[in-house]
Amino acid sequence: MQENKKYFYEAISEKFDELAHPYDTHRRVEIVCDEELGQIELQNKWVLDAGCGPGHFSFRLKQKGAQVVALDISFSLTRLTIERCRCRGVVGDAESLPFKDSVFDIVISSEMIEHTPSPEMILRELCRVLKHGGLLVITTPNRSWQWIVRCATKTGLRPFRGYENFLHWKKIEDILRECGMTILRHRGFHPWPFQLKAHRFAKKIDAILGETWWGRMMVNQCLTARKNAYEHRM
Repeated sequence: MQENKKYFYEAISEKFDELAHPYDTHRRVEIVCDEELGQIELQNKWVLDAGCGPGHFSFRLKQKGAQVVALDISFSLTRLTIERCRCRGVVGDAESLPFKDSVFDIVISSEMIEHTPSPEMILRELCRVLKHGGLLVITTPNRSWQWIVRCATKTGLRPFRGYENFLHWKKIEDILRECGMTILRHRGFHPWPFQLKAHRFAKKIDAILGETWWGRMMVNQCLTARKNAYEHRM
């Protein structure tokens, strides 16, 4: 049963885009690739897209000139991303990334860590493979909304059978700091569930209030952090 939950996305790989909400996907790609990384020169930078899904983030990063490595636990989704993006792809478990320490200039992960048995472990792995001075950008649901999501799942309103382990806002920051990361920006987005629409208005609220106290109440969160450089010892 646990193994089935872990590989849930392989089971729905052929219907992934059909089941995903187009606004949510578009908004997350926009936030990660165009807003958080918009001022970063990505040409020839090595970028890990951890939990690549069907490749929407990898595609946008390739457009910006990055050397993308797409990783997913689903063979079918990894293959789809390779075909769609013409990038490198690796089938692997984010709990134990198949890479050496400090190899990527940038690591991104959108709505992946919460769909694992131990999102805390995943965060540490993402930091491990990041170069010193490199950037990590993640998005993940806000723990405050998990009870609503789980109710929707149990009642059949949300056809999901994988892991749902959302992290609190502060918990993510604490883990990253333990891993030698400096928090550059932590913002909320989706002021209400995106299924309720009014997307243009929601996007404006994201921009104005995402970094205020209200941002901590929003459905999703995006965090950008830099891995600290080596300490110089006398």
